[in-house]
Amino acid sequence: MLFVVTALAAIGIANFGGAAARRTAMPEYHEITFPVQEKVSYVDSYGACRGTNCSRHHIGQDLIGQRLFHLLAATAGTVTYMRTDAGGTGGNWLEIRSPDGWYTMYGHINNDSPGTDDGLNPAAWRFAPGLHVGSVVQAGQFVAYMGDSGDAEYSVPHLHFELHRPDYTPINPWASLRLAQGLPIDTTWCGESRNPRPAPSLASGHGLWVVNSAGVVDALGGATNYGDTHALKLWAPMLGLRRTSTGHGYYLIARDGGVFSYGDAHFYGSTGGIKLFAPIRGITPTPSGHGYWLFADDGGIFSFGDAHFSGSAYGRLQGGTAVGMTPTPSGQGYWIAASNGTVVAIGDASKAPVASAPNGQVDAIVTTPSGNGYWLVTDQGTVSTAGDAQNFGTPAASGLCHPYGSVGIAASATGRGYWIVQPDGTVLAFGDAADFGSSALTSAVVGLDSAR
Repeated sequence: MLFVVTALAAIGIANFGGAAARRTAMPEYHEITFPVQEKVSYVDSYGACRGTNCSRHHIGQDLIGQRLFHLLAATAGTVTYMRTDAGGTGGNWLEIRSPDGWYTMYGHINNDSPGTDDGLNPAAWRFAPGLHVGSVVQAGQFVAYMGDSGDAEYSVPHLHFELHRPDYTPINPWASLRLAQGLPIDTTWCGESRNPRPAPSLASGHGLWVVNSAGVVDALGGATNYGDTHALKLWAPMLGLRRTSTGHGYYLIARDGGVFSYGDAHFYGSTGGIKLFAPIRGITPTPSGHGYWLFADDGGIFSFGDAHFSGSAYGRLQGGTAVGMTPTPSGQGYWIAASNGTVVAIGDASKAPVASAPNGQVDAIVTTPSGNGYWLVTDQGTVSTAGDAQNFGTPAASGLCHPYGSVGIAASATGRGYWIVQPDGTVLAFGDAADFGSSALTSAVVGLDSAR
């Protein structure tokens, strides 16, 4: 049985807002060499109370070791400051500025004679021989000895290590230290990102919609939730969400061809009266906003409203199953992507180059704003490009502990970035795509689109 509904059926349905992201953004880090030669232990103590009544806070990490352990330059750079009187809170102190302007700082440098805790502060056992303000050092070079000078006299020998941005504001060194050792930062982030550096921009869009197989829509950022099917009895699972050309509405599409329209999306028909040779796989609105195509697993195309039928991919998917469809700006053509990486270009879409074979099963396709290219995303967290689409990064290279299972991709309004969603609702932003956080939906997420 085919179930068709318009937005009127969604009046009174609750808004499932996306305030509770489970995966935090990648912590800020700076690529460094681990600053102690010997084995140390440490826990994340950044921000912990220090002083009477928490009068100050810890702005570094304490690497616990033994007196006279070798401290190493965490980056190449120039020594900009040294304290040699063992006084103050930090005791003997060293500061190195890297060529990119970042600062690494070393506190509690040794002030004892070897084998003692005499506090005599012998010059030969503080810093590396010949080190002075203005010295140029290389990453990994020996620069000082671990100790307990300053207020560490009442504790154990350790390195108090700080990391500061070029404007001298500190960041938590935890992520940088862990990555320098090849260790996970936490249960989410296990490695350093190999992606191009993101450049988030408000021009990319003002929000996102994420949908799961039950038809629950989660609006992120400034996107408006126009309704969903969570209170309706569905005869088939939901497959995805596609926005209208204005961004003020969207369509939901079910496996049986049921079309659900919200906001300024208009219902133009469905496949309810058509005998299908294969189940429906998705919906693609026309650029004008006055129609849409439905496409089936076998590449069959069904046109409604002003959607122009330019042909189908039936019999042309080389054994794959259609998983995505995206139109050209003119509406006179479209690409149909199959799970095996086959992309069929129909109508004026054939003027654009075809993507190289992706690594993994293709889950989604989206065109660039110009219509001269597209992106493919796979279940292995990889992205393939064609035409003027650029690769701005992938989940597989993000440093996530579990980066795979991407189920949807949406392009930014500028074409200089995109968002990728995973089955657990995690949303990753690349290029100029603004970070709106992840979805509160915790499972069975099937797609997303941008509210430009």
